[in-house]
Amino acid sequence: MEELVAQGEAYLDIETTGLSPAEHEITIVGLLKHDGFHALIAGQTLSVKEIENVLKDVRKIYTYNGKRFDVPFIRKKMDVDIDAMGIEHEDLMYTCRRRGLRGGQKKIEIQLCLDRDTRGMSGHHAAHLGKKWLRYKDQEALGILVHYNEEDCRNLAKIASVLREVEFEEEKEHKKKKPAKSKKPTKE
Repeated sequence: MEELVAQGEAYLDIETTGLSPAEHEITIVGLLKHDGFHALIAGQTLSVKEIENVLKDVRKIYTYNGKRFDVPFIRKKMDVDIDAMGIEHEDLMYTCRRRGLRGGQKKIEIQLCLDRDTRGMSGHHAAHLGKKWLRYKDQEALGILVHYNEEDCRNLAKIASVLREVEFEEEKEHKKKKPAKSKKPTKE
């Protein structure tokens, strides 16, 4: 899977206890990079320093709805402004929409026939697991949540790969259909 991730790129997804940064907490910041999956976990490894450390060699991040949710949530809760770090950000939700694919990430995965072990699990389930982790240090809940987050990140990479392939094929097709430029006769 890491072969889908170029050096300098990362697929980012967060898990939270709800939708409002004013009322809820981040439980996991997950990043898939060329060197593997990194899960920064609340109460363990999640800190401003660790976020900055894991992003230090990243030039571009990919998210799904991250421009409206993940990145602003991180900025508000952790005071880490990924946009101000000079990291390019491609939100795959908008890329999918331009390709006629609509819906949340899980719906896009189904449309693209991408599989996951945690099929049927939603953000609501993830929020509940996150609360169990934060309140009770429930290791089983944390394990499921980390696995769910990792699948989100890995499937982001697969979505991006499919979109790049479609774009490549469309460019090839466009070049085939483009008429060759005719040479104008020259005066001799």
